[in-house]
Amino acid sequence: MFYIYYDLEYGTILQCTNELSPENTNSYIEVDQETYVKFVSGEFSISDHRILLDKVNGEFNLIRSEELEVDIARSIHEFPKTKTKSMKDNIFYIIQNQKKKEWQARAKLTGVYTKFLTHVMQLNKIKKIYVTEENNPNVLLDVLEVPMERFFNNKIFTIKKSNNKTISRKDISLYSYVKHEEYYHRTIE
Repeated sequence: MFYIYYDLEYGTILQCTNELSPENTNSYIEVDQETYVKFVSGEFSISDHRILLDKVNGEFNLIRSEELEVDIARSIHEFPKTKTKSMKDNIFYIIQNQKKKEWQARAKLTGVYTKFLTHVMQLNKIKKIYVTEENNPNVLLDVLEVPMERFFNNKIFTIKKSNNKTISRKDISLYSYVKHEEYYHRTIE
């Protein structure tokens, strides 16, 4: 048997070995002999690989770090608009509630996806959502600051905002930097 030990928080590889350590029983994956030999011979570099949780099957996988590289131009996304009340699993909803005159948010996250997110993002961060003219990210109207940890209780919450002038507008779009998560812009009239 061959093992790769990694940092649980960041997925960085700490060691590739043929010995099972009794201290680190939950931060390793088993690999085949061919992969092990590539690491110990220097063909694979520990710094060029990471261990990440696959959000679909819930398994930790060895991946090349270059697969994680982010192209900012391809990472800024316009949120698709929806008016449906039903929520899909593992989607983050930014809700433009015109009835209550407030911005809200909610997500219905599965256990596997929550586990995945805790490995690939810092949950105590504030997500900036850019409110722009409709289909035009070049005309910024407002910025919503959403605390990501609030999504993990699966309840709707109000996004604190001092300027709610954009709440009643129908001609807006929402944009943000998105790497692992998926968002929808829901309106309630």
